[in-house]
Amino acid sequence: MAAVVFDLDGTLVDSLGDIAASTNVCLAAAGLPTHTQDAIRGFVGYGMGMLVERALGPHATPTRVESLLAAVRSHYQQHATDRTLPFPGIAELLETLVERGVSLAIVSNKPHELTTNIVRVLFPDVPFGFVTGESPAIPRKPDPTGLLTACATLGVSPSTTMYIGDTPVDMEAARAANMRSVAVTWGFRDRAALESARPDHWATQPEDILAALEG
Repeated sequence: MAAVVFDLDGTLVDSLGDIAASTNVCLAAAGLPTHTQDAIRGFVGYGMGMLVERALGPHATPTRVESLLAAVRSHYQQHATDRTLPFPGIAELLETLVERGVSLAIVSNKPHELTTNIVRVLFPDVPFGFVTGESPAIPRKPDPTGLLTACATLGVSPSTTMYIGDTPVDMEAARAANMRSVAVTWGFRDRAALESARPDHWATQPEDILAALEG
């Protein structure tokens, strides 16, 4: 493979604690029911707007969604790396990929500014050639625009690029972009939830990604 594109949350970084904390702080401030961290795990992966809508549940109205989204985004922006860290083995994986001359990129459904801030703080020395989150120019996955833009920016073909993610939507995006996919099992979805997405490869630890690249 000439390039590897990663999802961010649940793939490179364990961010659930900070996402859950910001969501619950803002729900409580609005006088609305909060959720367990495990419940919020099931809300993430489809962008912050969907997270807020699912967190509101039966209390969701267009006005409440808009208000809570603004509050969560503001709070999370200030606390996005309070406890968020790369998963064990990720730093070593990225170092190995760089040593092998593999081009690297990140395409996330997190808002773009939050995505770039987290990458800057947690991976300051990793030479990602392209990093994007959701923005007006890059629709959220499973739309393949982000993945295809990553390939164009890196100067590689989708057929020589692999996408690594932890949710079915990541596998759908890879398929839409004509990329091979790797589903990781340490993120927001377990293997059973990913089976129907039919990934090309599985990774139960970061080292398995290197094996997938050689397969």
